[in-house]
Amino acid sequence: MTQRRTTPIVAGFSLILATAPLVVIFKGLFEWFGPMLLTVAVIVGAAQGMRALRRGTLIQSLAMLTAFLLVTTLLFRSGGEYLGFLPSPATFAHFARLAQLAGTDVSDQAIPVDATDGLVFLLVTCIGALAIITDLIVSTFNSAAVVGLPLLTLYVAAVAISPVGVPWLLFIPGAVGYVWLLMTDNVERVRRYGRRFSGDGRGIDRWEPSPLATTGRWLALIAIPVALIIPSLLPGMDSGLLAMFYNSGGPGGSGDGPGGNPSRVDPVAALQGALDAGATTEMGTVTTDNPNPGNMKMWVASTLTEQGFQASITPSANAGPIGEGIPPPTVAENVESMEWTATFTASGLADYALPLYGYPTQIEAEGDWVYDPLTGTVSSVSRSTAGLSFTYTYVDYEYTVEQLRAAAELSDLSQIYRDNTSVPDNPYVADLVEELTAGLTSPYDKVMAIHDHFSRDNGFSYELSTEDGWSGSAIVDFLENKSGFCQQYAGAMAWMVRQADIPARVAIGMTRGNVVREGFRVTNFNFHSWVEVYFDGLGWVPFDPTPASSVRTPTEYEWAPDPDRAGNSTPGENPNDPANPDDPDAETGPQDESDPNGQAAQAITFDAYIPPPPGPCGSQWAWRESGSC
Repeated sequence: MTQRRTTPIVAGFSLILATAPLVVIFKGLFEWFGPMLLTVAVIVGAAQGMRALRRGTLIQSLAMLTAFLLVTTLLFRSGGEYLGFLPSPATFAHFARLAQLAGTDVSDQAIPVDATDGLVFLLVTCIGALAIITDLIVSTFNSAAVVGLPLLTLYVAAVAISPVGVPWLLFIPGAVGYVWLLMTDNVERVRRYGRRFSGDGRGIDRWEPSPLATTGRWLALIAIPVALIIPSLLPGMDSGLLAMFYNSGGPGGSGDGPGGNPSRVDPVAALQGALDAGATTEMGTVTTDNPNPGNMKMWVASTLTEQGFQASITPSANAGPIGEGIPPPTVAENVESMEWTATFTASGLADYALPLYGYPTQIEAEGDWVYDPLTGTVSSVSRSTAGLSFTYTYVDYEYTVEQLRAAAELSDLSQIYRDNTSVPDNPYVADLVEELTAGLTSPYDKVMAIHDHFSRDNGFSYELSTEDGWSGSAIVDFLENKSGFCQQYAGAMAWMVRQADIPARVAIGMTRGNVVREGFRVTNFNFHSWVEVYFDGLGWVPFDPTPASSVRTPTEYEWAPDPDRAGNSTPGENPNDPANPDDPDAETGPQDESDPNGQAAQAITFDAYIPPPPGPCGSQWAWRESGSC
């Protein structure tokens, strides 16, 4: 009998082909596919080398493990390796840190994810382990058919992770690889017992099919398409195949009722059309026992690139159903707080996130809503706010300047620090922040120096569109042109606060709304974005650098008054407060229900939203975009 040589190599190729579904999980290709391909090639090569030397299973296994460790060390070097490629204690410490970073990325990033070092390390580790297992199954246990299990695991994992499913076409490469493996295994099994001959004594080439093999191939060609098509035709099963040709109100369809998914199309164009027409689109009404509530948060954008902030639509691993209770954030006991109750009734809003004042402590809402303590937001993967009315209790905190100024710098070992201080390399921003914060020691004073920079005295103005510049950097263009709307103001301030080594992120939602008979009414003009800054012992504290005079029903904070109003209003006084008698434009009573924003309300229902919320403040925090905040 002859030794099997080709089947383990084909098994390695089959494993690579089976990773096709991962293209929907990762952004890009070469950043994650290259390291994975190299790892499988080195492991299979090491095993083949030992088999060529006729070494036993134990030596083959040790060779694969050694090759796996060496290639992982070369791909993820810590800088402390022996001779530049041999693993050292520093290498394993680096591996532990990459594993920790991978866990953070899994919690914080949305699908598709960036191919970060942590996630690529996790992928290489898993694929390397599967490569070793696959080789042992084929070469040691002579059970090529069993390899289908690890190949299927890759497809099932992608389906389970991706919130939008995996196209059925991506199943085909793995299936082809598996059939190729079975064919190769069959040929080598026959070769082990000598050469084949026909009935008349003629020698048969090893790749020449026999009648039985031909029948098997025809059965495979028929069985695989049938296995793919039949499930999609059965009631209650949706493989995604027929969804390419038919659109229904079920999962993946266009229905927006309870339990259905609104169609996933970009709402910016629809909302922009309403803004261009000068029409007001009602989103919903809010009743609350709080006479002066703040902004309603829906999403948080914490991933920063040169193009801007990006919101994660996937809850972290710490998220849990709202029915299990929502503990309030950990805030120092000396911070004054008040608990309130509110009810939001949606009319035109159809989103996957609940608009919430303050920090929610209890929510009664129909659907599978989950609360994420890392962001303080509530979202769902299947239920939208279309036609939804929900009641909740929430806590508002009133920080003082003294409390914020006394907060110490957050340790750079803190997870919150590591997740919310990274910035792209930009010398212009770095120099500006250094100039603004020179001589300041407390994080609060640095934040306020950056916040007050966005003032009329410094040339900043509110515009619905921004001018292109010549710097090659969108944020530099905004900081130089000094005109924009809430996206530019919030994104620029959060970037600059991070540049000062202080955790910051962008919050996305709506302002409180206008006073009407029912309470507060919110429209498309109430969509807004602001900044949240983390202070040790106090948690995430809101700041709003956008000029309050240009924001519909803005929220001003005692600890961060609008610099443009600092000379003529008391810090923390809301110039749009209905109770402010000195403002001739203040809302002093219920408004006409048909005219919630001083304009004729138009009956437009937005039932096709994808998170983050509709309006100019979309999922990608673009620096240049026309809209209204």
